[in-house]
Amino acid sequence: MTFLELCAYNVVYNGYSYAKIPAILKPKVKENIIALVGAENTELIDQILAS
Repeated sequence: MTFLELCAYNVVYNGYSYAKIPAILKPKVKENIIALVGAENTELIDQILAS
């Protein structure tokens, strides 16, 4: 598991704030979040990314 995958996992399952992720990593972490929750769950993705 890569660092980016761990960041995404922590945001989705452990309630870590997406805002605390460094800006340079956010695009890749966002891709991993979408992979974890599924692209069809747009409401959940929006809610997670707003945290």
